[in-house]
This record gives sequence, C-alpha cells and structure tokens, in this order.
Amino acid sequence: GGTCAAPKGAKKAVGAEEGGPAPPVKEEKKAGEAEGAGVAGEKAPKPQAKESAPPGGMAAPGGGKAPLPAPATAGVNPAEVSDAAFIIGNVKRGAGVFADKCESCHGKGGKGGQANPGSVDGTIPELDPIDPAFKSKDPEEFAQNIDRFVQHGSVPEGSPAFSMPPFGDTNTLTQQQMANVISYVMHINGADRAEIVNPGIRPRRFYLIAVGALLLVGLALAGAWSKRSNAAARGSGEKRES
Repeated sequence: GGTCAAPKGAKKAVGAEEGGPAPPVKEEKKAGEAEGAGVAGEKAPKPQAKESAPPGGMAAPGGGKAPLPAPATAGVNPAEVSDAAFIIGNVKRGAGVFADKCESCHGKGGKGGQANPGSVDGTIPELDPIDPAFKSKDPEEFAQNIDRFVQHGSVPEGSPAFSMPPFGDTNTLTQQQMANVISYVMHINGADRAEIVNPGIRPRRFYLIAVGALLLVGLALAGAWSKRSNAAARGSGEKRES
C-alpha cells in the first residue's frame, strides 16, 4: 500500500494539504511519446510471463510463490527485506498509517483500489483480500512478502499513471511504522503477526501456559524447601532431647 506516486514530470494536484496524503496525480504524456514507454528515470522491470507473477511484480527467486516488486528506485535488490519484517507491529497504529498513506490508492480498509490508467492490470490492487500469492501460514514469511513492497515500492507493468512509492528506501516511514502497516494488512487478511509459529500457539496462551508452569515449579520448590526445613527442625529437637 502507499500514497500513489505519479511518474516524474507529472503536475502536483491542486489543493493537496501539506502533511496529509497526496491525492492521486495523473501522468501527462509528452507529445510524440510512444505507447508502452517506461516511466522516465525509473528502471523498467524485465518482461515476465503472466503466469509467473501478478502485474507489477517479478517472479520470486528459485521459483518461490510470492512475487517480488519492480522497485521504484533503480539499483535496489527487490528480494531484500527490511528490519520492519522482523518487528511485531501495532495493528491499531498501523490502521492510522494506512489511512494516511495507503487509503487514497488501495481504498478504505484496503477494500478496493482506484483505476490506474496505462498499467497492464488497469487498477491498483486491493489488499483485502490480498493476492493469495502473498499469503503464507508462516507469519514471518507473510510479513516479508508485504515488506518488500512497502520498503521498495513497485512500478506496475505498462505505462502506469500511478506507482507505489518506496516508503523504506526513501525513509518516508520508519521501520516501526512500516511494521505497524504490515501488521494491519495481515490483520485485515485474518493473520496474526504476533502468532508464534513453533510451537504453534498464540502469544497470550503461551504466556498463560508459561506463567502456570512457573507457578507449579515454584510451588514444588517451596514444598521441597518446607519438607527439608521441617526435617531439619525435627533433627535438632531429637538432639536436644538426647
């Protein structure tokens, strides 16, 4: 998700409020520009077979399931993940960042994006539900799949009017803010970023089990100490009597 970034050379929309989400800006094509030309100043993604990855992404290395972004910044490794992918974010705060930075393109709650003229797909993808290729039973893997796009941005195939900004590469968002957005996107797709994969139980239940186990161990140690103290007291009483 992200504030829609128009290609270089586009005019800034009138009435954009400073500090708020930038409204969508349409690209103005230069006279005589050929249809299908790449975005000026951007590294064009290599052509991909349609079945290898959804529009706007490249096939994952090694035949992996999740696609990689076509980075909005030249020279960036699209497979690289940021620290945000390993931080358990705050869903509530992530919802706030999403509303500020992502909603203008992906729709309220990620329910639907707006049209993206010139792109192969024709629309900005919805995030609720997210493309199944990004989902994983492993919360960390799911988080990494989302992180790559939030970190590096992505330029859709074709000559898109809008592309996703690289929030991490440009330091537009902090790692914690990106982690919060990732957690929110996972949340609206029915996944818990904080879920423990192994042994496969949620943190709250794990915490309760751990506390219960510690209490049992504490009681056992207290009982053993009490028995030893009583035995020592009896031994001392018998010595005094003799």
